[in-house]
Amino acid sequence: MLNVLYLQIAIVLLIVVGIVLKKIKIISEQGKKELTNLVIYLILPCNILKAFMVDFQAGMGADFVKIEFEMHMFKGLGHGLSLGTSYTCAGFADDVKPRYAKWFEMSVEWLEEVFGDFKLYGVNDGRDSKYNIDRNLQFLFGNQQAKELCIEKMPVLAGFTNEKQMIEMTPRKINGFMKTISKEELIMLDEELSTIQ
Repeated sequence: MLNVLYLQIAIVLLIVVGIVLKKIKIISEQGKKELTNLVIYLILPCNILKAFMVDFQAGMGADFVKIEFEMHMFKGLGHGLSLGTSYTCAGFADDVKPRYAKWFEMSVEWLEEVFGDFKLYGVNDGRDSKYNIDRNLQFLFGNQQAKELCIEKMPVLAGFTNEKQMIEMTPRKINGFMKTISKEELIMLDEELSTIQ
């Protein structure tokens, strides 16, 4: 704690010395630029190197070594791909990338290796039907049987007609906001939707 305090005091003193030297015109504008370059290109990199120059001791970093990780990198992708599937692309067809969508399955497999067998509802529980409570309303309402079932079980869905809402909202999201049916009823709706071909 004291080391941090001493460091802060040293920084404040350096700032004060710099202000005083500028006020009494010992450092010119050109000198200020040269000192800035000196700090950025020499002193800062040296400080970074010094921070990593520590004597290695047995057991040092043992906790770091125990941190499990796995990285998946795919060529040509930007940030925000989500799952790379049609129902997570928010209407951006360019974000549908079946080859890259495998990252999520790979992540679940890795989690199973690290933590053992576990089930995520709708991810690795075998639920892979075309119609489910995590599909957007636009997709669900495109099938008359799915639309009627959704409106029968969740009448509030009949009020969603705005195109943006239809693309963004799913029965699960809507129920999360409005709590129109119980969790059990939502799961029953999901099971019934899964039977639609």
